[in-house]
Amino acid sequence: MTHILETVFDEDPDSNLHKSMKHNGIKSPIDLCAEDEDQLDLYDYPTGVQGVTARLSRGNIGLLKSFKRFVAYKTAMGTPIDDSGWLSITKQEFDDFRISGNNPQTIAVPSLRPPTSQTDLVREFRRGIKRDAAQFISFKDDASWDNWNRSTIAQARAQDVEQVLDPSYVPATTDDINLFEEKQKYMYAVFEKTLLTDKGKALV
Repeated sequence: MTHILETVFDEDPDSNLHKSMKHNGIKSPIDLCAEDEDQLDLYDYPTGVQGVTARLSRGNIGLLKSFKRFVAYKTAMGTPIDDSGWLSITKQEFDDFRISGNNPQTIAVPSLRPPTSQTDLVREFRRGIKRDAAQFISFKDDASWDNWNRSTIAQARAQDVEQVLDPSYVPATTDDINLFEEKQKYMYAVFEKTLLTDKGKALV
């Protein structure tokens, strides 16, 4: 906490923030981060007069809230601060966060989320565009090939599975491979339902 208060916050050793941390029983950054932001609004410090305390300034409370959000943001980004990492936090790093768009002023910390990662592609696919195999028309007669092919490609594009119909498509990453496998599962079910000629059934 000494490093946080005096290096990261640039406070003097006898600052009101020091007094408030001691007065409110905050002995470590973990203690501070475990506090609700509403509680931080009520933080006070001893004035030196027996039994008299004063509320921290708005600026001081803002520092505490920003630090709590900073730690939450680091965790959300996949770089949580461990026991040995508190002393490595710099004032510049913290100040950069304070003035960035990642430090919300009107919403709570739980709303901080990292951008959708590649590992979420399969989950996003499963709950994304509504897919309906019934929208694919059946192929019962070789003479209707052109119409069936055109309609199937159009539906595949609309339902975000057109890569399955592209013989040149090769998934590049592990996540792309996993996503492509999900799309193939879906299109296999479509083909099993719609390819009704003898040749179509044989191919399925």
